[in-house]
Amino acid sequence: MDLLRNADEASGEEVVDLPIIPQGPPADQMCNLFPLERNAAAESPPGRQVARRYIHLDLKGAPPRPSYLIQLFTFVAEWGASGLLIEWEDMVPFTGRLEVVRSPTCYSRDEVEAILAAAHSAGLDVIPLVQTFGHLEFVLKHQSFARYRERKDEVLCLCPLEEGSIELAKELIQQTRSMHPDATYIHIGCDEVFNLGDCARCRAKAEAAGRQALFLDFVEPLVKECAALGVRALLWHDMLECTDADTLKQRLAADADVVVWNYSTVTSVTSEEWMGLSSAFPRVWGASAFKGASEPDAVWPPMKHHMMNHMAWLDRCETTEMHAVILTGWSRFNHTAALCELLPAALPTLAVCLSVLCYGECSESLHRAALERLQLEHLPLDPSGHDFDSWQHQLPTAASTFPGSAVFSAVARLHSCRTLLTKAEELHRVFCPPHTARLSPQSWQQVLNMATLVSERLGVLRPQIYEHMLPVLFEADVDEFVGAKLDPVSQKAGELVQKMTKLLEMHAPKPREKRPPRNSSCSSCLKKLNLDKSPYDQDGDNSNADWSPTSGAGCTECMGKSRGSRAPVLSMSV
Repeated sequence: MDLLRNADEASGEEVVDLPIIPQGPPADQMCNLFPLERNAAAESPPGRQVARRYIHLDLKGAPPRPSYLIQLFTFVAEWGASGLLIEWEDMVPFTGRLEVVRSPTCYSRDEVEAILAAAHSAGLDVIPLVQTFGHLEFVLKHQSFARYRERKDEVLCLCPLEEGSIELAKELIQQTRSMHPDATYIHIGCDEVFNLGDCARCRAKAEAAGRQALFLDFVEPLVKECAALGVRALLWHDMLECTDADTLKQRLAADADVVVWNYSTVTSVTSEEWMGLSSAFPRVWGASAFKGASEPDAVWPPMKHHMMNHMAWLDRCETTEMHAVILTGWSRFNHTAALCELLPAALPTLAVCLSVLCYGECSESLHRAALERLQLEHLPLDPSGHDFDSWQHQLPTAASTFPGSAVFSAVARLHSCRTLLTKAEELHRVFCPPHTARLSPQSWQQVLNMATLVSERLGVLRPQIYEHMLPVLFEADVDEFVGAKLDPVSQKAGELVQKMTKLLEMHAPKPREKRPPRNSSCSSCLKKLNLDKSPYDQDGDNSNADWSPTSGAGCTECMGKSRGSRAPVLSMSV
């Protein structure tokens, strides 16, 4: 950094003072955390290891209890994390007019200080994240702040031209900063401002000066406010990628860094966009994902997908200087959306993704080594209901090697039930009316067995979820999880059981009726047995097909009575 600063001084350009951020353990020392068959870090291509790795804690959905977070920090530091990006949302004790935005279960000031102290003790740098423009639902949903909405019928975005909007955003920054006196950075969000330019005043300005000018005129004072408070701002990149590098450098780069997020298995940011952002900002950060970026209501993190996402970031590090990577773990897609994966359920995925960034590679041995420390070496990359029974006995217990392992096990069982029910529903769509007119009782029975198994397992799992989750999460969040993730599955399984039971009963073979005497065509015998029309029953059952009426022949009893002697035995027709 000194060499870069000296070069800037020699060129006469303005020198930007950047905060010093701890790097965490060097990549070549991380091999002690995950012992492999070989020194993976030493054999990785140069530049692929990521020196700084921040874990994003998104508290807008199922926020953990403080005691759980305090216990967790030592583990994530051992797994290779350098710091934390904590998105507090409504979980901090805002004061004054912002007190109304507090969650009913928000942390106290003492609990916030205890959380920060525990992170510091574990050697983790902490960066707070507070939304100030887009994704401001937790503030704008309250009627007292409704006038600041860009669209009066939506709570997503702040109107940048509404009187008092700048002051509201600055107040959020100020109160967040006051709770983090040792922070050197503060992330102020500013991503996905979808409604920007919708109101009449903003639309007029956007048409006159451009949408980017409307955005920058609001964000630049916020960045300056951060600098005045002694912290450097972080900004998500998506609202900046269409702005030319010179404008960004002139208006934001002196006091802010940009964070480029990409959660897919390939880098979606073009080379031109990377070049523009890299030339505008002195530091470029990356943001991957270890949970919450696959499906808006997911229960189980797709480990394989997230590993490939981190491999894409390693590929980017070969061509772009990356200051740090933030491993995001979203709890909801936005404040009002459904819950994504719970944090304890995603910890094995986090451990594997951290090892990928630490070693600069992704391999089977790396995957296994990372999971062995968690006693999950047999965990498949994509466990399904089909193979769950083969490894469920190896699930960790409450006394296992990582915090929340019992929650992980409970969620794994729930995921298995959900997957098994999905397969049962697929079979139902293929083999059952009204999807087909052809009858397949064997398939119906298979669907019934699967749905019954799901229903029985969920009945056992429900009380276990409460038992294991309440020490980790607040009761209201456990209720939400059960109501959103378990109860609908249980209801579907129960309905499928009833439907398949009724279907099987409707088409069950009728009991075999008593056969008439052999070789009988006696009308009285046939009428008596209700078989005067055909030896086949109404459903086509040919259980009586081993006899054939013979013209003029009667049953032995009738013929004996009429002739006074034993009737002759007639040959069977085949």
